[in-house]
Amino acid sequence: MKKTELPAAACDAHVHVFRPDIYPYAADRAYTPGRITAGQLATFLMSHDLKRVVIVQPSVYGTDNRAMVDALGELGRRRARGVAVVDIDTVSDEELADIEGAGVAGLRLNVTTRERGDLAMALKVADRRLKGSNLHIQVYAPLAVIAANEKAIDGMKRPVVLDHFGGARAGHAGTAEGLRALMRLTRNGPAWVKLSGAYRVSLHTETMWNDAAPLAVALIDAAPDRLVWGSDWPHTGGHAGRKGSFKKIEPFQRIDDSAALDALADWCSDKATLRRILVTNPAELYGF
Repeated sequence: MKKTELPAAACDAHVHVFRPDIYPYAADRAYTPGRITAGQLATFLMSHDLKRVVIVQPSVYGTDNRAMVDALGELGRRRARGVAVVDIDTVSDEELADIEGAGVAGLRLNVTTRERGDLAMALKVADRRLKGSNLHIQVYAPLAVIAANEKAIDGMKRPVVLDHFGGARAGHAGTAEGLRALMRLTRNGPAWVKLSGAYRVSLHTETMWNDAAPLAVALIDAAPDRLVWGSDWPHTGGHAGRKGSFKKIEPFQRIDDSAALDALADWCSDKATLRRILVTNPAELYGF
């Protein structure tokens, strides 16, 4: 099996930890994942020669960032950063300072699973609320939402990081203008895109790398200095296909993360571009 040789200090910019044994999940969560510790994360990173990592607050914890912050402490500031979720209307300056001091580099607005408000307004409030802070904004939203809010995103005075290929999906009709908006925001605006979770982009798991390739290559050609890569480990299930009780532990999806890194290398035109996406860009965005 092919295994790409990674550059030194390669970063996985999108993973999660789950500690229900210590920190209970939110009562209004959409699903119930199993337990994933910082130690398990460290083993995963080591097995793939990944030296740096960004731990993203999952929706099941709402605004309780303790599991993520604890994991940052265990892994250490030299190799770990976080992305938190807060109530931007009520969070105090002290809380923001505390999480930033713990290694949090950004705040996540999750329009796909939890947020029900207006993205443009949420961005405006967050930008104003974070004045004087180095925190960026991360947005998890469908491509149509990104495109509809292009002007609001373009007007942001801080980086806006778009999860999972900017919410694009392979094989969906009517997305041409959305893709053009995504390209404009990354090429000329404040947006960064995570090449993460290709299985969320593809309609078919067995062809996910080929399905994601045209979008990935287009983004790399358009704005190679505005991209980071993430495995999305440990690969929670898809929201649309969830059935039954949300309290039943949902198994993680089986995704070949070595194949994901091989696909990234294939999408890049050369080793310098691969290094930019895995090392240089995350170092700039997350402050490693």
